[in-house]
Amino acid sequence: GLDLVNNRLVGSPLETRGAMATFADGRHTLHVAGQGVHAMRDMLCEDILGLPSEDLRVVTPDVGGGSA
Repeated sequence: GLDLVNNRLVGSPLETRGAMATFADGRHTLHVAGQGVHAMRDMLCEDILGLPSEDLRVVTPDVGGGSA
């Protein structure tokens, strides 16, 4: 017979991807658990919200795990 060993490994992020948005004093702010806030801001403004990028502030905590 043939014995096969298969380790059950699944790559999975440890942090969630929750977000909370606010609008105060004429400015949108998005708090998000993620990385790459500048790219995220630009994509959201250009492709989804139709806002100038200076009208959206994206804040993220130190989620770790990234090298850049």
